[in-house]
Amino acid sequence: AAWTELTDVMPSPCYGASVIVDRNRLLLAGGSEPCDGILESLDGMTWTVLGPMPAPRSKGRLIRHQGFIVYAAGDENGMPTSDVWLSEDARVWRLIGNLPEPRVGGGLVTFTPDTADTL
Repeated sequence: AAWTELTDVMPSPCYGASVIVDRNRLLLAGGSEPCDGILESLDGMTWTVLGPMPAPRSKGRLIRHQGFIVYAAGDENGMPTSDVWLSEDARVWRLIGNLPEPRVGGGLVTFTPDTADTL
């Protein structure tokens, strides 16, 4: 098996973006300009802009947690940030708080209950 490089599938270069698998789609958030929006793809080939970032930045982190999409921290004009944003649909965002310290990069982890014992 070999990898095949796909070219010209993104609307613009997205250095420092965060990507997650969200149900049946890929979501890409942030990145250095000009990629400062929320993008969606059902196949990894065709991307649609859902809307602007809640706050423009790169190197933040995106995650799905308890039915919501969360975007946290990142780099805004060279400065680490600590804000945490929440969305139900990756289109409308609301600020829900701040991390204890500003962060750039890193990772977010979510834990779900082990349902093996309840089946």
